[in-house]
Amino acid sequence: MNAGGERSNGEPVKGPDTPLLEHAALDRLREWGGDALLGRMLSLFLELGPQRVETLIQALSDGDLEVLERTAHSLKSSSGNVGAVRLSAQAAELEAVARTARQGGSREGLTELVATIGRSWEETAEVLGRALPPEADPE
Repeated sequence: MNAGGERSNGEPVKGPDTPLLEHAALDRLREWGGDALLGRMLSLFLELGPQRVETLIQALSDGDLEVLERTAHSLKSSSGNVGAVRLSAQAAELEAVARTARQGGSREGLTELVATIGRSWEETAEVLGRALPPEADPE
């Protein structure tokens, strides 16, 4: 499984056994840029996440499959960057279903996927909020 919540063949990881976080992703961010990079990445993710979830809800309500697909793609990527593999996998699934629906396929499952992502966001945000490093002392 990679940091984007995908198997090596590119398929999203699904199911209740998908871990909430891949802690190795957080460790990589810390290795690349210390607590400063980790803190910036997590802060940005936590700041923008609620807006992305709200956009998903609004796009679903409006029937705007293009916005739904684009926002799911964005959430998939940003979640993968911070190791939120369960949320990334769910967003990947939503992106695929929205793309299929845009191409005339079934819209079945969209409502449940958006609701699942909303619940996962809350859980993920709580855990990542605790992972924020303390602010570095000014030197």
